[in-house]
Amino acid sequence: TVGGLSFNYCNRLTHVRLFPKLKTVTGKLELQSQQLGALTSIDGFGNITSVGRIFIDYGPSLITLDGLHNIQTCSGNFEIRMQRSLTDAVALSRLTNIQGNVVLSS
Repeated sequence: TVGGLSFNYCNRLTHVRLFPKLKTVTGKLELQSQQLGALTSIDGFGNITSVGRIFIDYGPSLITLDGLHNIQTCSGNFEIRMQRSLTDAVALSRLTNIQGNVVLSS
C-alpha cells in the first residue's frame, strides 16, 4: 500500500514496472505531462486493485490501459485526458465502483 504515486515530467520513462507487489494506492495514481512521451505502456500497475483517484493526462504515446486491468474500485475521481494514441479501454472491465466523477476526454 502506498498513499500516492505520481509520475510527472519523466521524459525518459519507458515503463512503470517498478512496483510489482503494489496492490493499493490510497491517494492519487497520477501520470501527467507531455514529457512522458516515451511511455507506451502502464502494465507495471497490473497488481493494483484499488485506488483513491486516477489521473492520466497527456501521454502522447500511451496506447493501452492494460496495467489497470485489475482495478476494481476508485474511491475518488477517475480522469483520463488527452490520450490521442489510446485505442480502447477494455482493460477497465473490472472497474465496477467509482465513487467520484468520471472524465474521459481527448
